[in-house]
Amino acid sequence: MGGMSFILGHKSGRLLSLGLAIWCMALCASFSVPSPQKLRKEIRKELEEIREMTPSAKERALWRGVRDEAEASIKKAEKENAPVYAPEFWSETSNLSERAKEYAAMRSYRKAAFLARKAAETAQLAAQEAKRVRTERQEKTMQDLDALRKELDLIADRVPSEDKEMSIRMAELNLEWKDLVNALHLQQFEDAVKGIERLKKTIGLMSLDLDSRL
Repeated sequence: MGGMSFILGHKSGRLLSLGLAIWCMALCASFSVPSPQKLRKEIRKELEEIREMTPSAKERALWRGVRDEAEASIKKAEKENAPVYAPEFWSETSNLSERAKEYAAMRSYRKAAFLARKAAETAQLAAQEAKRVRTERQEKTMQDLDALRKELDLIADRVPSEDKEMSIRMAELNLEWKDLVNALHLQQFEDAVKGIERLKKTIGLMSLDLDSRL
């Protein structure tokens, strides 16, 4: 009788173990095991998230934002032609921008962000200065052209209608004046200023020529 109980207990234990084994297999089968590639990807993602929580990562993110703002300000200054009309401000802007990038390369993001802010501020000043200088030059050149127009009108009144040679020269002077106005509209200030001086001399010579024909 004791032997029979032992046998039955042994079989029950084996059945229980087998049941547990089958249950474990079924439970494990319900979960998909990720591939090594997926595991590595998930680990990298977690590491990146952890790194973003560190002070250096926050400083890097701040630097990138300030850098983008500085680059936008620099582009605006370029559109205002700051390298030509505000060279000192532009030089300082370029210097600050380069130094900011150097500090960023060394992972000194706070210093890099500080210098980038200064570059943005200086770029804005460069744009303002370039616009001011350009506006002043445009107004001054337009005044000179208006004065030339009055001189040309006075000369035109003195040209006899039957004098074909003088009439042709007068037409050429008028065309030259229009070319200078176009140069001004294109902000070609140096060409306009040189052309104005040249036209002044030509008008003076033509006036002397008319005086000699009286």
